[in-house]
Amino acid sequence: MKWKRNINTEDLFSKNRLEVWSNNEGISHELNIRFGKETDLFGVKQTFLDEFKTQVDNCRSLCEEFLVDNNIVRVDNCMVCGNNSDNNKSEFSIHGLEYVVCNNCKHRYLIKRLSNEALDKFYESDTVLSATLTDKKKMMKRTNSINRPKVEWMIDEYKRVYGKMPKKIVDVGAGAGHFVYAARDLGLDCYGIEPNEPSVQFARDMFNVSLIPEDFLTIPEICKDADIITFWAVLEHLPNFMKFMEKTYGILTDKGEGMLVLEVPRWHSLDTKIQSTFNNRVNRHLFPLSHIQIFSDSSIMNALILNGFVPKGAWFFGMDMYELACQLGYETKNEIFFKFPGEYFLKLQPTIDGGLLSDTMVFSSSI
Repeated sequence: MKWKRNINTEDLFSKNRLEVWSNNEGISHELNIRFGKETDLFGVKQTFLDEFKTQVDNCRSLCEEFLVDNNIVRVDNCMVCGNNSDNNKSEFSIHGLEYVVCNNCKHRYLIKRLSNEALDKFYESDTVLSATLTDKKKMMKRTNSINRPKVEWMIDEYKRVYGKMPKKIVDVGAGAGHFVYAARDLGLDCYGIEPNEPSVQFARDMFNVSLIPEDFLTIPEICKDADIITFWAVLEHLPNFMKFMEKTYGILTDKGEGMLVLEVPRWHSLDTKIQSTFNNRVNRHLFPLSHIQIFSDSSIMNALILNGFVPKGAWFFGMDMYELACQLGYETKNEIFFKFPGEYFLKLQPTIDGGLLSDTMVFSSSI
């Protein structure tokens, strides 16, 4: 269940390359790999020292509120392979919750997490994760900078695998509708499934996009002839994410062809090392109230294979240098890390990505 990447070291820091991924059971796949994503994260996020401190304080307050005994459950089995958790090795703790590594499939997850009921309450009340920009101009900048490149990559992957344009997209866990809006703006027939009513209302008000407030596991009618089903930064939140992948495979198999595209946080990243160092002020990536699991290259491949998918491509990019700037600014109480990040930090992110240390990965898979 361990995967190896066959890489020519001369190709490190390249923007695109072919890689052969193989595991210890003799399974191998050739993947089309892309590295890097040009985004002015500070321009988009408008993050400065006082705001970052506020975000950290809010996350600490949420942990104090929710991390009480009656809200916590033990995770007895790995969420990817079902391996018993008893003999899994501890990695480290964030805000008092411990990440462990599955000794079978190399998935990282919290050995104790919020119960399903507590998770529901957390997402209902959390102002850190649900807060969104309400300025129309800033929202359009964010959508064009972050979501439009994802739509374009998804189209390229589908055309590369199937030789034609996709027609219908379903985005699961659509949030505030950014991706759906960007996909429609590029001429795609795109629908979003989002059970959270405030997000549905926001999408309607900001983008004039009507999301579908249904449970994906019931297989809403809108999914049944989709060419592509996407999960953008969703699976890390779901205790039963393998069930979502299984349902996706069933929908696409019934159609006869199709693609799964998913984005997940990546364990083996500079960001993981930064946040494990400053583990008392984590507000994203390893924030344990919401990210109950973080994927390794091996564990996401195992999840795809176990659900019948054929991995075709991957895209690695991240916010590692953004995180470093925020943490150093906080540590030194110096605004310079926020005022001039493009010159000193963000220009290094493509090197981090190409050097296999990015904190985000997106996979495309066929059936």
